[in-house]
Amino acid sequence: MLMDTSSLIGFLVEIDGADLLRQLTSLGHELLVCPSVDAELRRPATRAKARAVKELVSCAAADPDALGRLKARYPGLGSGEVEVIALGIRYKASQIEYLCVLDDKSAREAAQELELMLIGAVGLIEILLKAGRIDAPTAERLVLALVTGGFRYRGH
Repeated sequence: MLMDTSSLIGFLVEIDGADLLRQLTSLGHELLVCPSVDAELRRPATRAKARAVKELVSCAAADPDALGRLKARYPGLGSGEVEVIALGIRYKASQIEYLCVLDDKSAREAAQELELMLIGAVGLIEILLKAGRIDAPTAERLVLALVTGGFRYRGH
């Protein structure tokens, strides 16, 4: 899973879900953080929370030319979103299993336009629910906390 900044902040800050991220890895999901996303984790408290989750794995940067082309095509996207999408394109072309974890509407639309595999923070909660790692009331509470924190999703 190629994690974007907003999804990481949602899990680490809005729902205090470091343990939930660890549970995703125990289900076999690798949580990758690209250099642009790491750089966007500016607040010291958020950066510290991310560093404490050893299951978050740094991945190689995307090709600078690919980043430039995507930034020109989608000028409204942030650096982290662009790099997640660029890496998604590279993984898709190499037939490497991946999911782009994006919550920003424009970033999700760009990923869909490029026919990339996509999920958001709420989708990660749904994975945990379906795997029996959390129960339905907990999932509802987590989604409500995300929505209250500013995340949008079609269920609310």
